[in-house]
Amino acid sequence: IINLIASSIAGDYLHKIPYQPIYMEGTTGIGKTQMVENELPGLIAQKTKTNESEWSVITMKLSYYTSSDILGMPIVRNVKSYPTVEYIKENILPRKEDNKKGILFLDEIPLVSNGDVRSALYDLLQNNKLGNDYYLPDNWYVVAAGNRRQDSGIYNGLSPALRDRVMMFEAAFDKDSYIQYLEKVEANKAVINYLKSITNREIHSFD
Repeated sequence: IINLIASSIAGDYLHKIPYQPIYMEGTTGIGKTQMVENELPGLIAQKTKTNESEWSVITMKLSYYTSSDILGMPIVRNVKSYPTVEYIKENILPRKEDNKKGILFLDEIPLVSNGDVRSALYDLLQNNKLGNDYYLPDNWYVVAAGNRRQDSGIYNGLSPALRDRVMMFEAAFDKDSYIQYLEKVEANKAVINYLKSITNREIHSFD
């Protein structure tokens, strides 16, 4: 999945093939967040022939956010002449003036219960904007992830409106891929040998 995401982003970056936000759904603890934060920038750099350091990842754990965090805090300007309301946005959001590129990672989407936050996410996923005064800068791409209903955690669902705005893929644990990764990062050999001796189900199961 992470290779597919990188290819999709590279297609837009190099050839202007329209990018559609990608949503990864999978059980807890299989490394969805780590793949995006640690592996995706390098893969994008390889496919776009850029430096990995040029690609940033901004992670928003949506379970912590309120509507004010997402849409901004209203501030009244020009009170005496012609009052207008301006919304001061969260500093974590990427800005055009920063002159950077990267991934805006929306994590834990199924945990969101606030209707205003959900509506704002629909606009971000479909139109790359929040409210009337924030637009996602060029060369920034939205990736999202979350756990499944059957994973025994808090799950507030994925509405049809959200599903219509993303390409959905299921992330699944694969023992061989995990072992390859551990060998790549030179993990403890005793751990690797142990993993080779047991089954997928024994590695990842919980009640």
